[in-house]
Amino acid sequence: MVRFLHSQNLNASNMPQKALPTVQCLSAPRLRKPSKQKPPPIPAQQRREKLAAYQERQRQIDEAVSEWYSYTLMKADDLGKRFNKKPRYFMDIFFQGGARLVTHRNKVNAFNAFKSLKAEELNEGLGSPYRLPYHNHLTRTRGGSEEFNDSPG
Repeated sequence: MVRFLHSQNLNASNMPQKALPTVQCLSAPRLRKPSKQKPPPIPAQQRREKLAAYQERQRQIDEAVSEWYSYTLMKADDLGKRFNKKPRYFMDIFFQGGARLVTHRNKVNAFNAFKSLKAEELNEGLGSPYRLPYHNHLTRTRGGSEEFNDSPG
């Protein structure tokens, strides 16, 4: 607004009292993206050429996939005869990655993993950076009570 006042040759007495000066970067108008023009239509001849190229490429892809699939069927049949199993058994392994042969594991809880790691460290005698120093001086007796030990360690 301060800029507005200078550009319009107005003074602050003509403006309402509630108007506050603003920062230029906040009051500047936003830049608009230029409008995108619709691309020109593709000529019919060029569309036919693109379609022919697409169909040829798709035919090559289909041939390659068909060749791979027939090889896979032959390999499953061969393995079935070799290991006295049905070809379907090997097809399931090929396409499902042997998912039914692997046992399911539950997701590990991060808190439990952290606690078990820290318990392992303490049990190995490595100590933990999270223990207070006076814990090193306490020792347990066979009765379960804690006694203070003068020697650190």
